[in-house]
Amino acid sequence: MLNLVEDKDGVILPVRIQPRASKDEIVGEYNGALKIKLTSPPVEGEANRRCIDFL
Repeated sequence: MLNLVEDKDGVILPVRIQPRASKDEIVGEYNGALKIKLTSPPVEGEANRRCIDFL
């Protein structure tokens, strides 16, 4: 089950990112977070930017 937290601006969605995957995809739930595989490397915020664009 995802650990969603209500905030004054909306909802906080915890994510678990696996960088340098073969393709971008949502895998499922992992320890209360949404697990996402991304092709971007974890360098200079690239994976973070890709995650925002992907979602």
